[in-house]
Amino acid sequence: MHDLFRYLLSLTGNFHSAEDLMQETFYRMLVHIDYYKGEEVLEMMRILSQYEETVKRVAQRSNGELNLQKQYQYVKKHGVKVYGIVITGPSKELVKFQNSPHVRNATLGDIEFWNWFERPSGSRH
Repeated sequence: MHDLFRYLLSLTGNFHSAEDLMQETFYRMLVHIDYYKGEEVLEMMRILSQYEETVKRVAQRSNGELNLQKQYQYVKKHGVKVYGIVITGPSKELVKFQNSPHVRNATLGDIEFWNWFERPSGSRH
């Protein structure tokens, strides 16, 4: 039994509640994996690879293979490097990133003016 599951079971006293919390934890790990540093990503991938069936259910990818163990071994051998990301959105939201410890360097590449509430001219919705 994994230490995290054992801890959640001790908190809840219920196997199914602990399992639900474990799935929620896996989901959040997958969704927010880009916020973690290299060693943290490696540890998360190691944990996720031990629970591949649960992760498949959480990720709702029953038709595809995750191969988490293979991915974990690759990252363990080659490491993790984040080269960049493109973020779009309202300027008020983007300004929040300038104080983020996860952003080391920001470059403004392109500006387009658009209205969130107006549909493109070709839209039929």
